[in-house]
Amino acid sequence: MAVFKPAKNQCYYTNFQVGGKRYVVNTGHAHKDKAEAFERNLRDQKRLEHRRARSEKHVAVTELEAIEQALRKATGRTLDLSQVTDAVSAIELVCQVQTGQRLDLRACQTTDDFIRLAHRIKRKQDLPRLPIQEAWSLYLQLPKRRRQSDQLQKRYSSYWTDFRAWLETEQPGFAYVDEIDQRTAELYMGSLDAKRLSVRTYNARLMLLRHVFTITGSHAGILENPFGAVSMQQLDTVSREDFSPKQLSAIEKAVADDTDMRRFLMILCHTGLRTGDAATLKWSECDLAEGQINRRLQKTNQLVNIPVLGGLRTELEAMRKEDKDATFLFPHFAELHARDSSALGKRFEKILVEAKIEGRKKVRGRRRQASIYDLHSFRHTFAAICGRHRVPIAVVQSILGHKDEKTTAIYQRHATKADRVAAVKTIPAGLFGGTDRRALPAGQRQRSRQQTRMERAE
Repeated sequence: MAVFKPAKNQCYYTNFQVGGKRYVVNTGHAHKDKAEAFERNLRDQKRLEHRRARSEKHVAVTELEAIEQALRKATGRTLDLSQVTDAVSAIELVCQVQTGQRLDLRACQTTDDFIRLAHRIKRKQDLPRLPIQEAWSLYLQLPKRRRQSDQLQKRYSSYWTDFRAWLETEQPGFAYVDEIDQRTAELYMGSLDAKRLSVRTYNARLMLLRHVFTITGSHAGILENPFGAVSMQQLDTVSREDFSPKQLSAIEKAVADDTDMRRFLMILCHTGLRTGDAATLKWSECDLAEGQINRRLQKTNQLVNIPVLGGLRTELEAMRKEDKDATFLFPHFAELHARDSSALGKRFEKILVEAKIEGRKKVRGRRRQASIYDLHSFRHTFAAICGRHRVPIAVVQSILGHKDEKTTAIYQRHATKADRVAAVKTIPAGLFGGTDRRALPAGQRQRSRQQTRMERAE
C-alpha cells in the first residue's frame, strides 16, 4: 500500500498497479488513515474490473473459467459468468445451479446465519425432516458403539423428556430437530445450571443430548451439532475409599441383628458387584454346583463370571435351603431398589453412623458433601484387596466388568476361570461375614499403581 503527499499539496495520492496498469489518483483526503482506506476500496474495485475483463476476453484460464468448466462437466450446461465478480458471487451461482434458488450470501454475517440459510434451502427443497417427537424413538433404533442397558436407557429417556418439556415451554414453535440451534442449546443448559444440578448430572445430560444429535444428525438434516460447542462443567472429583479391616468389623457388628443386610453386604464385599446388581441378583444366576455367579451387569450389559468360594458359598447354600422357591436372593431389596434406587444407600448411611464411620466430607466448590464411604465402597474394597495381594489387573477387570467394551475384551481374553478362582481365594476368609478374623496385615493401606488405575476406571 502506497499513499504519499506531494510537496505543496493538502491531499494524499495513491500509487498502485493492477494487471500491468498503474494508477496514480488523488484520494481527496488530507488525513493518512482516510487516504489509505480510499486506496483499499479503489484497489479492490480495479481488481474486480480487471478480473471481469479477463473472463470476458478469455485471455487465459482464470479461476472463473475453471469454475465454468467444472459446472459444465457437472451439469452439462454452459453458464453465464458475466455477473460473477468475486468468490462470493461464484458460490451464489453454484448454489443457484444446484438448488434452483437465488441466494444472497452477502447477508450472512455469522456461521449461524449460513446454517439458517442452509436450513431454509433444505426446507424449500422439501427434503425429509425429523420431528422432535420422533427423535427419541429413532435414537433408540439406530446402532451405537456401546450397547445401553435398560436402566441406563430409562435414565436417558427422562433427560430427553425434560428437554422436550422445556422446548414446549420456551420454544413452542419448534417442531423439527433441525430448528434447534446452538443458541437454543445454550439457553437450555443455562436453565439446568440455574437449577444448581450437580456437576455429574449436568454433564451427563449434556453428553446425552450431544449423543442424540450426533446419532440422528444424518436423518434430521443437522449440519452442526447444537450441543457440540457447549462446554462441560469441571468436576472436582473425590474418589471413594475402600474399607479397612477395622471398619469392616464395625459394620458387621452394626448389622449383626439384620440377617438380610449382613448377607447383602457380604455379597458386595466378596464379589465386587454394584448395588443394583447385587440387589436384583437371581438364583438362576448363581451356579452353586460350579461355585460361580454369572451376571449380566446393569450398567454395561456385560456378562461377568464371579467365583463363589469359602464363607460366601456356605452362606448362599444356607439361603437357598431357607427359601427354595424364591426368584431373587433378596426379594425385599429387589422390590425396594425397583421403587427407589437410592433406598438401600440411605439405609447404609444409617449403618455407617452406627458404626461411627464418617461417610461424607465437604469439598470446596460443591454445594453438597461428597460421598467417600457408601455401598459402592465395597466394590473398591474388593479391587483394593486384590491389588494388595498382587492379583493381575486383567483378572480383576474380568471379575468387575470394565465399562469400555474394547478394553474389557483385551483384559478378559487372558483371564480364565482358574485365574478368577485364584483371585478370589486371596481374599481373607474373615473379611466380612466369616469366622476367620485374620484380615489384612496392619499397615497395608498403601495403594499400588495397579489398584489406583483400576479404581479410576470405576
